[in-house]
This record gives sequence, structure tokens and C-alpha cells, in this order.
Amino acid sequence: IDYSLLSTPPACYAGLCLVPIGTGKTSIAAEVTEVERFLKTRGLKYTMHLYSTTIEGSWNDIMGVIGKAHAVVY
Repeated sequence: IDYSLLSTPPACYAGLCLVPIGTGKTSIAAEVTEVERFLKTRGLKYTMHLYSTTIEGSWNDIMGVIGKAHAVVY
């Protein structure tokens, strides 16, 4: 397979699980709440699950959202 010929998909799903480490807290409720607030502002379809969030959208939009969600948590 010639990897240089591959392109990113126009639409995709991604699973997101961010775990804040080193906070000294046993609860991540505040971080989950803040990430959900952020996701609501992005206009992408998402579903929160017990241990992760599924996001639906274009490759570029999803990668941008994941990067910014990481910044929200850390």
C-alpha cells in the first residue's frame, strides 16, 4: 500500500477519553462538566458515555475539538 496516496476521511467518529492525572482529587466531575460545556459550543454531534465520549464530524473538526478539549482538562 502506498501510504502517500491515503487521504483523511470527510466524516468520521472518534472516541474521546481524557483522564486528568496528578490533580490529587478522586473526582473528575468538574472536568467532565467543563468538557461537556465546551463540546456544546462546537456544533458537533456527540454522545457522552460512562467512560468516554463519541464525537461525529469532519476529520479536521474532530481533531480540533479533541485538542481543545485536552487543553480544557489540562
